[in-house]
Formats: sequence, structure tokens, C-alpha cells
Amino acid sequence: MPRLQRLRPKSCAIPQGTAPYHDLKYRDLAQKNRHAVETLQRGTQSKNCNWGLEYQLGADAPLEHVRKALALSRINILYSMHLLQTGNRTVGIRSIAAGIRFSHDVSKGGPLMAAVAAKTLLTSHLRLVAFAQVEKPLSSDEEKIISSAITEIGPGGLDWEMALVRDFEIYSKATSTSLSDLLEQYRQALRNPDQMPRLRQTLANAPKAVSSKIPNPQQVLDQKQELDNLLRTTRSALKP
Repeated sequence: MPRLQRLRPKSCAIPQGTAPYHDLKYRDLAQKNRHAVETLQRGTQSKNCNWGLEYQLGADAPLEHVRKALALSRINILYSMHLLQTGNRTVGIRSIAAGIRFSHDVSKGGPLMAAVAAKTLLTSHLRLVAFAQVEKPLSSDEEKIISSAITEIGPGGLDWEMALVRDFEIYSKATSTSLSDLLEQYRQALRNPDQMPRLRQTLANAPKAVSSKIPNPQQVLDQKQELDNLLRTTRSALKP
């Protein structure tokens, strides 16, 4: 990934929606990282994403790309805001759309940690769509740009179940235990929250060596539902 100018803590809060964006304060940072953002945008034009992760290393597999992706995505949000507030609205909208695609790609083929990071990036970019709409209603062309990006990432935005499969592969190797039944219950609980009590009971009865390694299912479900709700809201705000 391209080298980035360092983000300060306050500027990191802007993409999360917990701090306001002031162009006079952040435009230099956005411009300094323009080439990095342009590299991001070119990368999202590829239909395939392969991070080359070494899953055979299990829990020791390096996931440095996730940390770098978080930083690059935050820069993309600052750059998009800069464009929206300086009259380059269409370019800004395209930058948001590229960020949506990029955020989705961060989780491809990765474990649950990568999916959670991708969810954080996706929600930040979807909130940016709402920010752009508040400033000025999206034109028909702008709506098509955003709608196309959201369509490409699929109905749920992320493949949470595949991320779980990757995690459980790692846990099975670490514990030398077959976890296929537990994985299936976990997947069923994500599809149907009514199955969550059954999964909790199974985890409570599982050996500590197993249950201590399994991600909290309610927290994962909460992450999934937050993204689902934001995607639903964004889609409904766009004209059919």
C-alpha cells in the first residue's frame, strides 16, 4: 500500500462521525495523501482481491494489511469531505463509492477480525453518503454512482459466515478439536437471532479451551445488524 502522511488522533475521529470536519484544518492533509487515495480508487476497479494471506500459519498469520487499510480508508474519507466542500462534488462522490468498494475488499478471504475492520470502514463511508445528502441532494448521476457501489458489495455488505469459517479453521487447529457443529450453530444464529440462546448454551457447556477462543456471538451479531441497518437506510434514501 502507498505511504501515508500520519493521521493525528483528532482527525481519526472524523471518519467515525465523532468529530466535525473543517476543511481549512484538514485540506493540507487530504491533499498530501491524494496520490494514496488515487491508488486506492484504481485498485477498486479490479474485480478480484487477493491479499495473499498465509492461513497455514493459523493465529500467527500476519494481517498487517488490515491496519494499513484502516489508515488509508480514513484518509479517503477526509479527502472525500475535502472534495465535497470545495466544489468537486462529483469527484468526491466517486471517491466515496471507491471507499465503499475498498472497505468491502478488506474482509475478502480474511478472518473475523478483518470483517469487523471492514464493517467499521463501510459504516464510515455510508455515513459519509448521508453527510453528502444533507449538504445537497444527490443528483441522478451521483445516486447511480453510489447505488452501483452498494450493489457490488452485495445485500449484506460483508460475508460474515465466511469470516467465521476462517476463524473456526484456526481454532480447530489450535485445539485439535472438530468444531463443525459449533460453527453451524454460530452461522444459524447470525441468520436467525432466535437461535442465539441455543448457541450460548452450547458455548457454556463447551470446554473452556474451546469457549475461550470463540468470539462473543452477540457482539458479532450486533456488528452485523448495525451494518445491515445502515445499508437499509442508505438504500432507502437513494431513488429507485
